[in-house]
Amino acid sequence: MQEIEDFLNVEIKKWGAKEFNSKDSRFIFKRESIADVGIFLQKKRYVLHVLDDEGIACNKFKYTGVEVVRSTMPGAIKPYVKKIIETMMLTQSINDTNLVLNETYEIFKKLPPEDITFVSGIKGYEKYAGQCNGFSLAKGMPAHVKAAYIHNLLIDRFKLTTKYEKIGSGDKVRYFYVKSNKFNVDAVAYKYYYPDEFKNIFEPDYDAMFENHIFSVINRFYENVRWSSQKPGNLVQTNLFDLLS
Repeated sequence: MQEIEDFLNVEIKKWGAKEFNSKDSRFIFKRESIADVGIFLQKKRYVLHVLDDEGIACNKFKYTGVEVVRSTMPGAIKPYVKKIIETMMLTQSINDTNLVLNETYEIFKKLPPEDITFVSGIKGYEKYAGQCNGFSLAKGMPAHVKAAYIHNLLIDRFKLTTKYEKIGSGDKVRYFYVKSNKFNVDAVAYKYYYPDEFKNIFEPDYDAMFENHIFSVINRFYENVRWSSQKPGNLVQTNLFDLLS
């Protein structure tokens, strides 16, 4: 591969001299990565299976701009998402990838709530909270601000203000969707520690969290390679080419 790089840099100088009459052509090619497989979702959003990294032989994956490298995805979940993507790229088999997706779903449902939370900074809390009346929430209130408000409301109701710190603008919170409950809320947040007193009230909605954290991400990869995706538990469609292989 070095021969190709050297050839390009010699020829680009000749081109510069011919086309622009330049004796000091500043064009230069520099090798970054050589990969055998890549999936490109959008500009600056891709995953590569890299075999050569700036001249050094390797066997690794490079993630750029996709959710799995962002701080908004919980660290405990990232290895599972990567495993699905990497299985997809290395096997190029929808059946093999679906098996890993199903396995990930089963593992995900057993994770503690703290490992599946969204992470978000709070802005405009006081503005929205001032428009709420008990469990009657303000219109247009962002989901994470709603969840923070519910946390504070229940902290007051259960007289836990000396045990848990309330949430306000400028704080970073963790929150997750919950199943139907007596307070009729969709999500609950916490700042540092999830209150023990909440655990008997709220049951995490693992299906909703899986949909947001993993399935929506993986579905974009499926669409990119024109695979038909189905949520775990309902993976009955088989790729015709896998049947004939």
